[in-house]
Amino acid sequence: MVFIDTTFLMPFFHLDVDVDGFSREIFREKLSHFKLIHASEISIIEIKAKIVRMKSTRIKKIFRENLSILRDDDRFVFHGYTADDDVRFEEIEQLDLNYIVGLIVSQAFNVGLLLTEDGKILKEKGSLKKLGLDVVSWNEFVKLQK
Repeated sequence: MVFIDTTFLMPFFHLDVDVDGFSREIFREKLSHFKLIHASEISIIEIKAKIVRMKSTRIKKIFRENLSILRDDDRFVFHGYTADDDVRFEEIEQLDLNYIVGLIVSQAFNVGLLLTEDGKILKEKGSLKKLGLDVVSWNEFVKLQK
């Protein structure tokens, strides 16, 4: 299982990912090795906000269609915010994470492996590991043997 943050959910909506060395083909191949792919409902909202700012009817239609496809795909699990996530959020509140990022990270603990390029999360990687969350960047994810 892997939990992907907003950046890595964007390709499913035909949005570009600003990550050095990112390849949709490699991403697809690496994800195929995971039985379940987890993401936050918050990431869906973040992506929708980005799309609204783009003012493109075409991308809005792609978003809606692909959201339906992802929702129907048994491999994708979308996490709503729960009381257990809130407990975890309070445990990591002292870390150098903004509010939205902290909410997503708190949900990722349910899976144990988070793929992200967020610099603040990567900076807190050691602290998160001690609490039970493995955090990997794109370059580390590509090298994972799953």
